[in-house]
Amino acid sequence: MRKILYFIIISVLFMSCGAPTDEERAQAFLDEARVLYEQKNIEAAKIQLDSIHLLFPMLVDYRRQADTLGWQVELLEIQRNLLYVDSMLPLKTTEVIELKESFLFEKNEKYESVGTFVYKTLKTESNIGRCYLKPYTDENGGIYIMSYYVGKPINHNKLHISADDLFSETQPVDKSDQHQYVSLGQSYEIVLFRPETLGDVPDFITLHKNSPIKVTLLGGKRDYSYLLSESDKAIFVKTYQMSTVLADLSQLNALQRRMVIRKNLLNHKLNLK
Repeated sequence: MRKILYFIIISVLFMSCGAPTDEERAQAFLDEARVLYEQKNIEAAKIQLDSIHLLFPMLVDYRRQADTLGWQVELLEIQRNLLYVDSMLPLKTTEVIELKESFLFEKNEKYESVGTFVYKTLKTESNIGRCYLKPYTDENGGIYIMSYYVGKPINHNKLHISADDLFSETQPVDKSDQHQYVSLGQSYEIVLFRPETLGDVPDFITLHKNSPIKVTLLGGKRDYSYLLSESDKAIFVKTYQMSTVLADLSQLNALQRRMVIRKNLLNHKLNLK
């Protein structure tokens, strides 16, 4: 009803006094933006204010008023979003605490700024002598995979994961992430796949957790394949869950920090007015 009356008034003014001036039109946009702000209709208020800048670039005074009101609209938006973030942070923190029970936290305080979570049963010393994938996640939710191979050297640098006639592959890794050594006449290879080389492999394994999953090591002298055990698949899914929750928590904390900084800046600007 308010919008109908608004357009009737504009029409009457147009018929009785001729076309409205730019100043009158800019004021109409400004008045409508204030109404929408009071109604907490944030997106609609932004559109009205953007229209002032777009349509009336020479009306500096109106654009300044639009800026001031825009800061108030942005503050309202930040306050709304902070309520959401503040409500989600305890929930995600609780999820991390519950998942942590199955993981070991590893961090070299002297050399590392970010620690990692490794599933307890995947400690390297407990898995010597077998070929397997060791997923782990850092504190920010970045997921990594270590590929362990025991046997005649193959110099692998890539993973091919297949299930249900579908597959996913990593990118080849750099030489610096390939490690080989010989112990008691046995050859070992350890290859690190970082988040930027993994592609959608973590998603693929998690999605096909109920199917046989074949791992093929590629890129070297020859290929080598094996099936992921049920326990290794379960560990991978748990690590993926941990990674996802940690990523959510990291993003929420970063968003909260940015919004608080922006909120303080906007309050400072408005206090100077």
